[in-house]
Amino acid sequence: MLKKIFVGIIFLLINTSLFSQNKILIGFDIKPQITSIIGENDFMGYQTNKREADNKIGMSLRLDYFLKKKISIGSGICYNPQGIKREDLTVETWGSRFFQADIDYLQIPIYITYYFKKNDNLNIKISSGIGFDYLLHVTDNLGDIVNFINSPIAEPKDRYTRLVFDAVASVGIDYKITNRIYLTTAIEGMIGLNKFHKPYISGIDVDSRIISAGLILGFKYAL
Repeated sequence: MLKKIFVGIIFLLINTSLFSQNKILIGFDIKPQITSIIGENDFMGYQTNKREADNKIGMSLRLDYFLKKKISIGSGICYNPQGIKREDLTVETWGSRFFQADIDYLQIPIYITYYFKKNDNLNIKISSGIGFDYLLHVTDNLGDIVNFINSPIAEPKDRYTRLVFDAVASVGIDYKITNRIYLTTAIEGMIGLNKFHKPYISGIDVDSRIISAGLILGFKYAL
């Protein structure tokens, strides 16, 4: 009996106008991206000589709901890795030191998308919103660097902010290949709204935020 009820509910949902009008899209995508940091041009209180971008690959499960024919609201669960590479010129006893960090976040984005329909198969879209990034894991070589100056330093998990907020924007296209399946691609940019780290060394703090840009490649399925 329960099985029949469950099958009946699924059948009813599939045949409701909500689903037949393709108001809900679910999708999966990957995002090759380059990441860096912006903010004060110093690190641990010393002048920074060089910053390098790092390359990462993220991935996402997304859900979009159409509020109107051309406007949707969306969210998802995203693996959002970020990387930092900096070469720091400090006092003479340090010389030139290279710093690198790999930071993994679980991101929950909330965004609004507007669609410009070009024809029956192609839509151009623009999106903007905010991301909530929870720190999953981090590794860096800061401990090796500060050994040269004999300064106290917190453990890696305590040096980085647990929750980071991002402004996110993208422009892209959706291309319909069947009645329910779309290929999707977009260029997405992200900038941190708060510091991604705590003071590296006691008493020394700088305001640096993560910035990244990537290419989204994936597909969507219309329910």
